[in-house]
Amino acid sequence: MIFFYNIDKEGFMYSNGLIPVSHTSSPTLPPPEDREVVKKRLHRKLKDFSEEDLRVFYFLELRLSNIWGQYVHYDKVDLQHFLVSQLLNYYPHSDTQLDYLVSIKTHHTTPNHYLTWLSNDFRASLFFGTYLEYDLSSVTLYGENYYIKFIHYMMKISSIFIDHDNVIHVKEIDFRNNTPAQFITTQNLEEVKRYYLKNRTPLKLLKWLNIKDEEQIDWAYDYLLERENIILNEIFYPKNSLEKYNLILASFDSFDTTEKQHKVKNGSNTLALSDREFKIYKIRRAWNSILNTKKKVNEKTNRIITVYEKNYDKLLQLSKYTNTSPSKYINKFINDEYEKIYGKLDDLSDSKIISEHY
Repeated sequence: MIFFYNIDKEGFMYSNGLIPVSHTSSPTLPPPEDREVVKKRLHRKLKDFSEEDLRVFYFLELRLSNIWGQYVHYDKVDLQHFLVSQLLNYYPHSDTQLDYLVSIKTHHTTPNHYLTWLSNDFRASLFFGTYLEYDLSSVTLYGENYYIKFIHYMMKISSIFIDHDNVIHVKEIDFRNNTPAQFITTQNLEEVKRYYLKNRTPLKLLKWLNIKDEEQIDWAYDYLLERENIILNEIFYPKNSLEKYNLILASFDSFDTTEKQHKVKNGSNTLALSDREFKIYKIRRAWNSILNTKKKVNEKTNRIITVYEKNYDKLLQLSKYTNTSPSKYINKFINDEYEKIYGKLDDLSDSKIISEHY
């Protein structure tokens, strides 16, 4: 059976000998070279790789050296210096270790072809971040761009699959033992992708949540956060209401879809809903309660005055004549009449008090 899967450009070059394997990886090793000579050669080699490649090597080296807690988001130049420093720890076999990193990236990491959709779907990226079986306690991700880059590389060096209970796993790969074949990793990812897209929360359940209403989005985010229903809490921090909106949707996506009986607060009835549906039901009721309260306040503030139909045309003509709106005309008329009647009475009352005083 022939398996076809997309391979990255550098992996193709490596597999076809276009990125040469260093001579130190051959069975017959020459005498160790001077450390500075090796250091300069490593810098030259790493300059030929893209920032994408260097970052993958960086993530792999953190894993292989068990220093994941020391993760730092370096730029390209600093990545190169870090990798040279790490590779020199293997001296005199530094070149061999670099070849090993290239080999792992080529044969055991997920090609970008299978991850592009994830990088373009922020909501999906947030969802899959909840399944990372890594210690992320030292990682703080602020904003969409930073998060997307991080999750891309994490997914690239992970084994992603769904088990018999339909539970998604994003696991660390033991690159030294039991490394899954690349075609298996990519096939599993495609299966997980289909499952997620088929089962994520339908937008018809969330029509009431207006992406353009920042006040509502902020309220919904705080509501879920207070009830510990926001995923990636204290790991990812949204910058704005749009990022909060995607985080809210991804949180709903992560809730269980198995139907069960839920008791309704202050009632004897139960609802046959999944956890996801029940949480959406509760938050929507809470929002509707806020809207009803606002409506009652507005009704008390804005009193309604009935204008007879035969007088409405006259009101329009009067407001047009005074170059104002019907509502403003009526309010001005009330103020003017009040001043004519009660204003004079107030003046008379004041003058009477003064005269009596004297």
